[in-house]
Amino acid sequence: MKELHVTWTLSDLTLGQVWEANLLRYESVIKQVREYWQSFEVDLVNYQNKTKLIRGWDDLFNKLKEHMNSLTAMKLSPYYKQFEEKLNKISALFDVWIDVQRRWVYLEGLFTASADISTLLPVESSRFASISTEFLALMKKVTAAPRILDIVNMQGAQRVLERLADMLAKIQKALGEYLERERSSFPRFYFVGDEDLLEIMGNSKDIARIQKHLKKMFAGITAIDVVDENTLVTAINSREGERVELVKPVSIKENPRINDWLRLVESEMQSTLAHLLNQSLSAFAKFDMNSVEPQEYMAWLDRYPAQVIELTANIWWCSKIEKYFAEGKTVEEVETVVDKTLTLLADSVLDEQPPIRRKKIEALITEFVHKRDICRSLIQNKVTSATSFHWLKCMRFYFDSRLSDARTCCTVKMANAHFPYGFEYLGLQEKLVQTPLTDRCYLTMTQALNSR
Repeated sequence: MKELHVTWTLSDLTLGQVWEANLLRYESVIKQVREYWQSFEVDLVNYQNKTKLIRGWDDLFNKLKEHMNSLTAMKLSPYYKQFEEKLNKISALFDVWIDVQRRWVYLEGLFTASADISTLLPVESSRFASISTEFLALMKKVTAAPRILDIVNMQGAQRVLERLADMLAKIQKALGEYLERERSSFPRFYFVGDEDLLEIMGNSKDIARIQKHLKKMFAGITAIDVVDENTLVTAINSREGERVELVKPVSIKENPRINDWLRLVESEMQSTLAHLLNQSLSAFAKFDMNSVEPQEYMAWLDRYPAQVIELTANIWWCSKIEKYFAEGKTVEEVETVVDKTLTLLADSVLDEQPPIRRKKIEALITEFVHKRDICRSLIQNKVTSATSFHWLKCMRFYFDSRLSDARTCCTVKMANAHFPYGFEYLGLQEKLVQTPLTDRCYLTMTQALNSR
């Protein structure tokens, strides 16, 4: 009676008292739990033909939780302790197992992604190989005997898994520290995941494998041109097919570390765009829109990247407006030049044009339409000074050819905010149609960025 937690007086015991104790309900639940776990087999799935891994973790843990809750309601039962210990043992084992399996799959993908990973991380590679041997041996036993009670009773399984979990955590920490050092040396590596970064670092001489990751690190670069047996980077290419030849090729042979030569590609990209902008501005300044031939204008379009073309138009327009303000003139003359440019571009876009040139023409039309709208607004508001807010609230571009540093020679200003242009190659992207609403958005964002 003590084990059943009932207080009966045997001399007065009735059948009703026994019935009210509902002793069979405990036996029914216990039987259900026992039969379920005696027949339960873990769900296995093939992993890259290397081993089989356990899946269906959610179902396993949900069932464990359900049965443990059922047993909790039976604390008065003498059978409670026996089955609670079994379920706790299953839960403890598979809590560690799921952690080990997830870490192993993650690290296995990283360590096999690179041919040179053992050179980059020799200690961690050796440790992981040892861990893999133990883990694969454990999974082989599970595959041979997938019943969960057989797994739980496996000699030393809990101890082995806890040791593997600790070793995998240390490897993962060391790997994270290594990747963080590489990312610190070249911040664009933050744009790629761990697996991709290890592939990049481990295949630094395999340009073909690195090419596919360039678009993740550079907004407009999809590929680079490499000559002399993959030792010299000569040009960058956009997704749309635009090619920009670097003024100064980057030598991979002289800078074998991928961090170093990618940093040089970045620097040369900026320097090349700044150099081309200087040339483009000089060429554009010679145009007389009253007499310029369409072929001459198209030749200028073909000679420079779309980004440089648009930047040239912005800088030219800004300098013209401020020059007229300084001379005490109105901006009607600038509007006239813009209108003539639009006429030339509109006539040209109707002709048969190569795809890249057509995109440049369309982008320029969009840009000059916006410039014409601003000119009309300035005329309407009788703006005659470069200090007027009607002018200052416009996005303005300035170029100083006397500055050799590509990071400072071009400046973007809006109201009291000003930023270096940056010369990040953008490729041949679709041009956003600018309206008074987008102008207000730019004004708000630049002010917020300037005040941070």
